[in-house]
Amino acid sequence: MFFMDAIVVATILMIFAIALAIIEMFFPGFGFFGVSAVILFTISSILFILNVWWGIFVVFGVAIALAVLIVIAVKSAKTREDIFHSENLKEDTESVKIPQNYVGKEGITTTPLRPFGFANIEDNILQVCSEGGKFVESSEKVTIIGISDNNIVVRPESFKISY
Repeated sequence: MFFMDAIVVATILMIFAIALAIIEMFFPGFGFFGVSAVILFTISSILFILNVWWGIFVVFGVAIALAVLIVIAVKSAKTREDIFHSENLKEDTESVKIPQNYVGKEGITTTPLRPFGFANIEDNILQVCSEGGKFVESSEKVTIIGISDNNIVVRPESFKISY
């Protein structure tokens, strides 16, 4: 009776381990799902090996299946990264580009710049960065002085250069 109970428990633990490993593949990070899968796989493997003569074959079979799943997940992750991230980066870099005729335009900050925030420039809300990383309060007049590292750089009116 104990023999059959151990096999049933080992099988259930192995199924949960595989499910958790698959979840970890789609939500990567060495966290709860991955650690739990390793623990459950280890316990299940021990129960299989101790209770049946063919348990070692079950463990090796599942290990090989998990290895194949990991290879597939890694390859698909690279494909997903190429597809999604490259498109997002193209969209992001295009959205940051502003016409050069915006340089010199004035506007009002709609949020505090610490040093990043938002400003209303000609009825367009743009994410901006203050010159030199200075903090600028909300509702302060700013002027676009250029673009640096895909950031729209503004100078507050209160910031005067003295020689």
